[in-house]
Amino acid sequence: MTKKFMEMAFTEAVRELQTENGSADHYSGDKIGSPQPDQFGANEADYIARCDSFYMSSINANGWPYVQHRGGPAGFLKVTSPTTLAMPEFPGNRQYLTMGNLAQNDKVSLFLMDYPRKARLKIFARAKLVQLTDDQETAELIKHPAIGFEATHALTFKLEAFDWNCPKYITPRYTEDDLRAVTAKMTNRIAELEAEIEKSRPNN
Repeated sequence: MTKKFMEMAFTEAVRELQTENGSADHYSGDKIGSPQPDQFGANEADYIARCDSFYMSSINANGWPYVQHRGGPAGFLKVTSPTTLAMPEFPGNRQYLTMGNLAQNDKVSLFLMDYPRKARLKIFARAKLVQLTDDQETAELIKHPAIGFEATHALTFKLEAFDWNCPKYITPRYTEDDLRAVTAKMTNRIAELEAEIEKSRPNN
């Protein structure tokens, strides 16, 4: 856990509970690392590039959190600098819940899961809707060969802090692509054997 994430997440009420339950020393400031501002490194950039979905929580004017799932082809969410993420703003159901929340409070929490590898990355950031006709640099950065439309807007995220969670209690789940990668050799071998059997039939 980074120093910045700890400072943002550990409120007075959280600290009191840690003290009551005996974990305060484990999370003391001198054991959490450097106080330097958070920046994405190679490990985070590689992890984010492999993600095909994430969860985003924003806060509405009534103080309620709203969690939204965002998905796309792997790499649709990009690390565009050590402190910035960006993604195309996909067409949705036109409820505009997240966008309405961001108009009043730009603070968001992102939760990125990697179920096969039992990993999760938590991010505190400030989100912004960008019109790409006004920001050609971002327009170029978010281009993705597997996205079949021309985005008019992007969501950018200015990093505040991040934290890697432990793998405890994460149930592994696999996509079709994951399963294909594992079974490809076996599937190809079955196809070869079927072809050999077909050739050996008496009528061939």
